[in-house]
Amino acid sequence: MLVALRCWLVQAKASGDVSDIWAMRQIIANSVEMVPYHPAGDKVAWDKAYEKYLRTLNIER
Repeated sequence: MLVALRCWLVQAKASGDVSDIWAMRQIIANSVEMVPYHPAGDKVAWDKAYEKYLRTLNIER
């Protein structure tokens, strides 16, 4: 469903029916139930993986 919604929004943006990406995001937020993702398991392992990710991108925390 989200793929079809995204395609429709891109067409709406191209035709001028939607002003910007923020309006597009608002339409999506109002159209579907948003379900947050919370990783489960070993927090230490997730934190180490996140630190590795930041180092890969040269981002300081």
